[in-house]
Amino acid sequence: AHVNLMPLTAFAFVEQDAVVAGLGEDELSGSPEVWLIMTEAVGGTLNEPKGSWRERLVDVHARVDVLTKVAEALVFMHASGVAHLDVKPPNVLLGSGLEVWLADLGLASPVRTAAGSALPSAVRGGGTPGYMAPEVEGVVSVPDGVRVRADVFSFGVTLLEALGGLSARGIQSGTVFT
Repeated sequence: AHVNLMPLTAFAFVEQDAVVAGLGEDELSGSPEVWLIMTEAVGGTLNEPKGSWRERLVDVHARVDVLTKVAEALVFMHASGVAHLDVKPPNVLLGSGLEVWLADLGLASPVRTAAGSALPSAVRGGGTPGYMAPEVEGVVSVPDGVRVRADVFSFGVTLLEALGGLSARGIQSGTVFT
């Protein structure tokens, strides 16, 4: 585990007839689900328009510190053989102090598929338009050699948004530079 990856506090299997935290039967899906319980990120995310992070981190050095922690989490993931594949401001969560967590590993996949593995050499595509690297946008599967580069591209767009106030859509279309 890495200090800047969202920690998993607990997990639970929820059955159809379970009563969980006051949820009524109509709020349960009817099939068993896995619920993940994580630390509450009371400081919001990097994408909140009037978000508390912008008010708390008015100094550019503090913003760079937050983004450095995200980069460190990505380096740790890549060194551990995992690519995130959906790096973006809403997936950067902030605590009440200067805690920073990279979250939402729903698209995470192995950086490289081992030879002879039963896993496919390409993983399902996905991500968020505007944050995806051009070579992965619109593809059905992301090949081995592209996953880390895709994370670096997405982090770069996140960096430009957080430090420069630029939008991902404007960055990719090139309109912010005209």
